Amino acid sequence: MQKEREANQHDRGASRVEQRNRRRAKFWVEGLAGEFRALYGPWSDILVLSRGNSDSKATFGLNELLFDITVCRVAPIKTEPSKQLKYIAESLWAIESELAPDRHKALTDFSKLVLSRAPNKLFVGPFFGQRSVYVEELPNNKLYLDTIAEAAENCKGTVYLCQIPHPRYWDSVNTAEGVLYVWRDTWVRVRTFDIGGD
Repeated sequence: MQKEREANQHDRGASRVEQRNRRRAKFWVEGLAGEFRALYGPWSDILVLSRGNSDSKATFGLNELLFDITVCRVAPIKTEPSKQLKYIAESLWAIESELAPDRHKALTDFSKLVLSRAPNKLFVGPFFGQRSVYVEELPNNKLYLDTIAEAAENCKGTVYLCQIPHPRYWDSVNTAEGVLYVWRDTWVRVRTFDIGGD
C-alpha cells in the first residue's frame, strides 16, 4: 500500500509523457506475464506471479514475489492438508525488466537475476533507437550489452536478454521490433520479433 502511494505521488510529479511511458512498460510486462500464463496454464501446480495480476493471490497470498515476473512450481504442505498451505517447490523463470535507457538501473535490476536459482532468466531492456536490424553496431547499445554481459557471466542457468524499443518510440511506428539474445559467453541473437505499440 505504501509503495502504491509513493508511486502515485511520483506519477503526479512526472510529465504526461513519462506517465504514459511507465504505463506502457507496465502493460508490456504484464502482457509478457500473460504469455507465460498461457504457456503454463495446463499445469495447475505452476504459478506466474506478477504485480498486475491477482490470480495467484487466493492460492499463494500475493501477486508478485522477488522479480517482476516469477514462474514457479508450488506444492502443498503435506503436514497440514486441511489448510491447503503451499510453498514454492521450484523456480522455473526469473524475469526482470528496466526500460529506462540507463545502464546503472539496468545493471541493478539485472543483478537480481544473479541471485535467482531459476534455470531460466530473462531481462527485458531497451535498445537505443527505433530499429533493431543492426542494433549491436550502435555504440551506445554495444556499451549497454557489454555492461549487462558482465553480470550475465555470473548467472547460473540459461540467461536471455530481450531488447525492445523504449515506450516513447511506440507512437512513431505501427509495429516495432524486439531482439531476443541468449548468453553464450557473449550475447548471441536468437531472433527478431514484432511487438505491438499502443
